[in-house]
Amino acid sequence: MRFMGDSYIKSEFRLTRSTDNPLHIVAFLGQWKLYLDDLESSISSRGDAADIGTKQWRGRKLDSEAFEKMSKEQVGQLYELMHATRDVWKSPEQLEREAQAAAAGNESSS
Repeated sequence: MRFMGDSYIKSEFRLTRSTDNPLHIVAFLGQWKLYLDDLESSISSRGDAADIGTKQWRGRKLDSEAFEKMSKEQVGQLYELMHATRDVWKSPEQLEREAQAAAAGNESSS
């Protein structure tokens, strides 16, 4: 998820950097700060930052007030993101089953 978040924020930054509207700039920077705070608290609550790749980061639910403020385009992007992450993300149980199946396949081919 962090990779997707980082990619998204870079893309949004590129799209926003040429804007002159101070409201857009403040809103972008505010959301970026919230994203960074979420990452930092996720890392610090689990221990060393070097462990980030071995532990699952859990986001937070989008509150209804923030959802209501979204444009139709933003809601559409959120919907697409939801479906993209469903196709990519696997639960720890799924990963374990796949690892066991791969190990069993390697043993039978030897």
